Amino acid sequence: MTAPLDPPTLTLSPNPSTRASPGREEVRDVPGLESHRGPGPVLILRWNTLDVTDTVDVVLHFHGFSGRGAAMNLVSDKEAASGLDWSDPRGLDPAPGRTRPTLALLPRGHFYGGRTGSGYDFPALVRPGGARALIDWSLARFAARVGVPTLTPGRLILTAHSGGGAALWRVLGDLNPHEVHVFDALYQSPAPLLRWAGRRIEDDAAAPGDLETHMRERGGALRVIYTAHGGTAGNSLEARRGLDRMLAAHPGLRRWYAAELTATPHGEVPRRFGWRLLRDAGAALPGLSSSGTPATPLGTGGQPTLRPGARGGAVREAQRRLNAAHAREVAAGRPGLPGAPLTEDGAFGRGTQAAVIAFQRLAFPGEPGRHDGVIGPATWARLEAVGTAQPAGLPGTPPLAEETFEFADEEAEGAPPPLPVTAQPRAVPPDDPVPFAPLPAPGAFWPLRTDDPRGRLVSHVTAEGRTVGRAGRAFMARRQGVRDGQTLPRWHVGLDLFARAGDTVVACETGRIVEFAFFYRARSGQRTYRLLVAHAGVVVNYGEVTADSLTRHGLAVGDRVQAGQPIGVVSDTNMLHFETYTPGTERSFQWWPDRPRPESLLNPTRYLLALQARGEGHTAPAPAEQVAGGTAPGAGYAPAPLTGPRVPPGFRAVARRGQVRGLARYGGRRVDEVLGELAAAGHISLTREDIDTLQRVANVETGGLIQGLNTWDSAVVSIGFMQWTLQHGKLQEWIRRAGTAFARHGIELDPARTYSWTRQGRSVAEQGAIRGAATRDELRWDGWAQRFFNAGLDGEAVAVEAALAVEHLQRHRTGLRAHLRNPELYDVFMGHYRASLRVRGLFQAAYNNLPAAAKRGTAAALAAAGAAGTERFAALLEEGLLAAYAERGDHGTRIVSETRTGARVP
Repeated sequence: MTAPLDPPTLTLSPNPSTRASPGREEVRDVPGLESHRGPGPVLILRWNTLDVTDTVDVVLHFHGFSGRGAAMNLVSDKEAASGLDWSDPRGLDPAPGRTRPTLALLPRGHFYGGRTGSGYDFPALVRPGGARALIDWSLARFAARVGVPTLTPGRLILTAHSGGGAALWRVLGDLNPHEVHVFDALYQSPAPLLRWAGRRIEDDAAAPGDLETHMRERGGALRVIYTAHGGTAGNSLEARRGLDRMLAAHPGLRRWYAAELTATPHGEVPRRFGWRLLRDAGAALPGLSSSGTPATPLGTGGQPTLRPGARGGAVREAQRRLNAAHAREVAAGRPGLPGAPLTEDGAFGRGTQAAVIAFQRLAFPGEPGRHDGVIGPATWARLEAVGTAQPAGLPGTPPLAEETFEFADEEAEGAPPPLPVTAQPRAVPPDDPVPFAPLPAPGAFWPLRTDDPRGRLVSHVTAEGRTVGRAGRAFMARRQGVRDGQTLPRWHVGLDLFARAGDTVVACETGRIVEFAFFYRARSGQRTYRLLVAHAGVVVNYGEVTADSLTRHGLAVGDRVQAGQPIGVVSDTNMLHFETYTPGTERSFQWWPDRPRPESLLNPTRYLLALQARGEGHTAPAPAEQVAGGTAPGAGYAPAPLTGPRVPPGFRAVARRGQVRGLARYGGRRVDEVLGELAAAGHISLTREDIDTLQRVANVETGGLIQGLNTWDSAVVSIGFMQWTLQHGKLQEWIRRAGTAFARHGIELDPARTYSWTRQGRSVAEQGAIRGAATRDELRWDGWAQRFFNAGLDGEAVAVEAALAVEHLQRHRTGLRAHLRNPELYDVFMGHYRASLRVRGLFQAAYNNLPAAAKRGTAAALAAAGAAGTERFAALLEEGLLAAYAERGDHGTRIVSETRTGARVP
């Protein structure tokens, strides 16, 4: 984020009323945010006025996950829900909004998918100095727009929604903001927030003069708004209690420091309350509990504390939720709650009390003080979470306590913690240490091929007591497991290494596979396996790998493997669980504190630290992005090897419905830049209108870039700025026309074979196969993904693609003409088409994306337009396309928002 970028020279409006109005800008290229790219802009700037001279307040918002995965667009999917509004966005409240000159920053996160397939983090911003660099760059850009040399930041406000909270926690110490607004985002411990708030509260309490003036100009604020059912209630209640303690001596500050419950749906929380808090951080918000008041004996949903002997509707609700918890446990193969299912009679008797105590043992393992049979706020929060996650008793519903803890909060953080200094690890436990595994032999390999920036981090505690990495991932961390139907504390007998789902696991040393068996079920529902390999001086359990790990690599129990040989695939847990045992061990073990230590167990920390420092690893060849300007790879270039990592560096795994399906990557420069250069050099013949139209199509398909690859959907491979697909034969057509260019990258058609696609037993497509890939699914991974990505950046291939794209634009118009069956009506359309770049872009982008919706929506617009002018027709075309997309179960807003801007070339 520290790379400089010259601020733009922007034309200013001479109209004072315009300068005093709110505005916005979409920015596609921001230094340091390259890894965050996707469809649409990488940054949106919003301001409430241009009447700025020297100082402007700054708001930085971190958005949450997205159900649209890698296709998420800031404009259509996040901006309206961000809360970065200067007045009520619904138009229902006439009260004025924020009046202080303010610049709001909405950066796009980095899509990593995770076990939900929707995960976003902010690695470029949580690194030291990253967020500050983005703020400085945005201020310089805004200063150019305002027409002043520089702008100084005034008040700094950080806001976060949902999964964006993890990034906010990480930048707190680096930025030290004036205000923090947390919109249902406390999925992590509130400790960092409370430490920051404690310092602010002390400063505010000691400030001289009028309190209102101080808080408005220099004071702090922490406003936490949470829902009862989204998984943030427990941490939010902890934050509320922490603030209560801090504010006991400073009651006058309760307006500005509060954690409050809302019935507003999770996705609407920022939109409803964001503008009010930007107007006044100490505002009393509608529909919430009294700001800053001490926690009352109510559950997170306003339920009363229940004790034996209680009667009424609240007891009946508790019994219903206890029965749901019981059904989930039974569905997971465990005994369930004693006496359940309970009679839901609203009477808190002995049977209900026994079920409550059993539930508390599951919900709060290792905390006997909470197993009191009383349903207070914390127990209500856990019951409400059970009652809303999924219907009780459905197969695959996660149990209350997993046998292995997944790091959902850390998965959202994303940024690499610093690598450790060369210090000896502490022997644990201190009273009777587990022996360290012997050091690996020279030439041993790090066990993972991953592009995760934390991929070689070994979490542990040093001999001096310093924690490196994540304490919860270290050897001998405290965990919980199920034994004899009870959830009990246990020790973590391995060390969890950061990785991404789909990464390749390799053998550290030469050895023999001695066991492959079920390990545990991940929270996504995926079954994970343990893979034990006996090396010369140690047996390693490469844990939490996928069920097809051995078959995918042609291996079986008893086979010999070589150092560095691929043996497994990382599961949806996004980690490799690494255990070590003495020679001769042929199974893994659990260790319960009340039972003896497994005799063969060894501490893997020193072994992994040695591999971190000296272990061999895989480095893939650099992608050929330099060819995107129109030149072919130079002499000595070789196609990417097919034996590389399953997820090559620079690519990301994409999951759908909890299963990793394939890869995605965007790259190269803008379409108009590349095609403009090729046209200027005489390699292609395109009109300005053609380039503009293709840029608008690419805005939808690849975020405006010359190359985008996805291998995760049913088409298997889609590449290029038009997203040419394998399933529909368009990719094969490109390969045939640019055979020499694709052959340079190791891609050739196999005329003797085809790939088939079926649906419900019926063949739906049969297309040409790729030489060297026995099955079409092989093309989703490894070097094939690299080959297709690099080929799409080859200048010769791009020149052919441009010519082919223009042909397809004509085919799209021919398809519409056939659909309309009315030459006169088609001529009307073509009149609008020739007169408006916007109409061209809208129609072509929609037809390239979803032909049926494009034809239906265009026909509807023509029917409604009559003799209307082109500007009116463009508006009707937007409406028609949105309606046609909606009929097919897609909101289609990308087609409208992404085609508003076209080529930048003259």
